[in-house]
Amino acid sequence: MSAFPLDNYFSVLLRAAGKHEFEPYALFLSAKRVAIFLAPLVLLPFAWRRLSSGERSYALAYASALGVVLYPASVSGSGWYQFMPVAPLTADLALRLARATAPARRTWAASALIVFIVFSAVVSWKPHRQMHLYMTDRAWMKDAADEIAGIIAGHPGGKIEMGYGRDVAETYRATFLRPLLVFAGNPATFDGWSNMEEALLGFPPSPEKIARITACAADLWLIPAREPPFTMASVFPTSADFLAAYRQAFLAAYELRDRGQFFDIWRCRDYRSTGPSG
Repeated sequence: MSAFPLDNYFSVLLRAAGKHEFEPYALFLSAKRVAIFLAPLVLLPFAWRRLSSGERSYALAYASALGVVLYPASVSGSGWYQFMPVAPLTADLALRLARATAPARRTWAASALIVFIVFSAVVSWKPHRQMHLYMTDRAWMKDAADEIAGIIAGHPGGKIEMGYGRDVAETYRATFLRPLLVFAGNPATFDGWSNMEEALLGFPPSPEKIARITACAADLWLIPAREPPFTMASVFPTSADFLAAYRQAFLAAYELRDRGQFFDIWRCRDYRSTGPSG
C-alpha cells in the first residue's frame, strides 16, 4: 500500500524491537495462551503422509511463525494478543490436518467426532465463562456508543475526533469506540499506544499533529468524561509525559463546552468561524 511504505514500516519495527524489555511473566502468560494455536500441530505426525509437500511446508512455516511471534508477545507493553493475526491460519491448518487424519470408516469417524465435541466442551467451558463475564462487564459500551451517535447527529457536517484523558485502564476503554467516529467520516489523529511507542523510540512530538490542533482541523474533540485532556501517562517510564506538547496546543485551541456520561465535549474556541454553519 503506497500510504504505508514497507521500508519505513520495517525501519520503525527494527527500531522498536531493541527498545522493549523482555518480561518473563509476559512470556508465561503468552505460553499459556499459545496452547490453542499449537493445537492443530498435534495432528501433524498423524497427517504427515497424506499431506502434499506444500501443506507440509505450510505446517512447518506456521510452527516457526508461532515461535517468532512469541517474542513480541513477551516484551513490555505487549501481550498474547500478538497471536491474533495467526488465528485464521490456525483454523485453516486445523481443517487441513483434520481432513488428512479423518478415518475411512464411518463408525470411527463418528466416534472421533463425539470425542472431539466432548473434549471441546470441557476445554472451552472456562473461556466461554470468562467471555460471558467480559461481555457483561462491557455492557456499558452500548450506552457510550449511543452517546457518540447522539453527538454526531447533533453536529451534522462537523469534524469530531477522539482524544485521551488521564486514565490508562478504566475510562480509557471508552476510547475503543473511536472507530464509530471514523466510520462516520471523521478523522483519527491520535492513538494512545502508538503515541507511547513513538515517544519510547525517541520520536519528537509531531509538528503536523500540533498544527492540526492549533488550526482547529477538528471542530469537536471527545475526551473521557471528567478527565483533563491529554494527560495520560505512558506505560514506559522513559516517556511518561509524552502528550505534553499536544496538551499545550489543545488547551490553547479548545475549550470545554459540554459534559456527557462518558465523554466531555471540547469545542474549538473559534467554532463559529471554523465549525459547520448553524
